[in-house]
Amino acid sequence: MSRNRKVLATAVVAVVGVGVAIAIYLSAEAPEAVDIDAAVEQVDGADAATEDGEADLAGTWSVDPSIGTFSVTESTGTFVGFRVAEELTGPGEVEAIGRTPAVTGSLVLDGTVVTDAGFEADMTKLVSDRSQRDRRMRDAVGVATHPTATFTLTEPVDLGVQPTEGETVEVEGVGDLTVNGVTRTVTVSLQAAVSDGVLVVTGSFPIVFADHDVTPPSAPVVVSVDDNGIVELQLFLTRA
Repeated sequence: MSRNRKVLATAVVAVVGVGVAIAIYLSAEAPEAVDIDAAVEQVDGADAATEDGEADLAGTWSVDPSIGTFSVTESTGTFVGFRVAEELTGPGEVEAIGRTPAVTGSLVLDGTVVTDAGFEADMTKLVSDRSQRDRRMRDAVGVATHPTATFTLTEPVDLGVQPTEGETVEVEGVGDLTVNGVTRTVTVSLQAAVSDGVLVVTGSFPIVFADHDVTPPSAPVVVSVDDNGIVELQLFLTRA
């Protein structure tokens, strides 16, 4: 085989390989959104079980990373993250997902009222359902200078009733969200339930990236990325 033919063959193989990689990258469906019922199913016989699920839940509850196993694609374990629509060459609109399992924090429950809550997420641990996005996502949220994101409750949240085994409470919480060093007030739609003594919390709220000086990342196969998205959280807490 002549040198020119070898070069051409190598180029063809490379192009085909890139094409296959892009096809795989574009074809997979985005992970499921957070869901309180699916989150509760992940709790399996935690040691903190309360009798008949009726015990007083007053006190401090802290994020317990030992509950569940984090998987960005299976939407399991503790995490906070986001989903955003992007337009790709070929298939059109898909959802890009970014999540970090490195979450710490706690809430204080007094009767039926959450009087205090604060959480911190390590954004350097942010990963996507597609590893090709990871570095660009971290750069976009400014991890080099602001490696953590925080949420602090600024108004008490009255649950109305204490969560009990098999029941879900839905409320809204108002607090300060800090991402990339920029703080904005947000309203979070929250769902809470108790399973085997574990307080399970899921939630979501819209975010405009420019509000936090975040520029959505780009790539050769990306035509455009929305300037807004949805922040999601899934937390498992046990009594401190």
